[in-house]
Amino acid sequence: SFFLCPNLTKYPFNQLAVRQALSESIDRSTIVSQGEHGLYFADTSPTGLTLSRWRRWLAPQLAGLTEVFNPTSAKRLLEAHGFKPTSSGVLREPDGRAFAVTLLVPSAYIDWAADGQLIVSEMRRAGIGATLSAVSVAKWASDEAIGNYQLTLCGQFTTDGPYSMYNHLLNSSLSAPIGRRATGDFQRLVSVEADRALSVASSTQDPAQLQAAYSTLETLMVTEVPAIPLFNGGAWAGYSTAHAVGWPTASNPYEMNDLESPWDEVVVLHLSPA
Repeated sequence: SFFLCPNLTKYPFNQLAVRQALSESIDRSTIVSQGEHGLYFADTSPTGLTLSRWRRWLAPQLAGLTEVFNPTSAKRLLEAHGFKPTSSGVLREPDGRAFAVTLLVPSAYIDWAADGQLIVSEMRRAGIGATLSAVSVAKWASDEAIGNYQLTLCGQFTTDGPYSMYNHLLNSSLSAPIGRRATGDFQRLVSVEADRALSVASSTQDPAQLQAAYSTLETLMVTEVPAIPLFNGGAWAGYSTAHAVGWPTASNPYEMNDLESPWDEVVVLHLSPA
């Protein structure tokens, strides 16, 4: 699952209305059809859940919510919160400065670079003066980790439950102060409620307790928009059964079948000699 991640320590991304407007400005269907060549699927739920896999965990009170693409509404929302219209169409911030944002992407990830170009173009339609910064993978990873960005694309491949996605996005213990390297929660969200729910989800297999924990996290995603869902899709890897069997398959997707951290240990423990 992949997201647009705002740096919550920087103005104006620490403003809920701005994050909501950013979400409304994005046409996810265009991004997946053009930037991702139809290989991924647009996220439809603001909870970030991949509903084709995780609908069972969707809180009933959130089931009717869908992602909306409406640049006109996004612009109105910003104006209602003090952003000023101009003759150029690009809004000004309440203090009079131009509303200028930069989206950081790794240039070598050609699909993400294309996604970034589309996102920037769409944001401009909503009055947001967006520009794209395409850098090396090493610089993108470093800047994301230390919080040296305004907006970036982020996310991870996940397995058969939403825990790893929410943990990567929302667990403040994975974050770090600006300037120090984080391993997750690159947005620098600090939420006692999210941390508590993640702690419960990591320590139980009881469906009722898991549902309650996930409902808390889903509600946080909807009401606070700490990360903006974009798209999700399959993960690809190659393996050979010449010497070992027990790899993840479509019928038994217990984990990513790539021998790469953080999945490798789980996969190895499922393998046996051919």
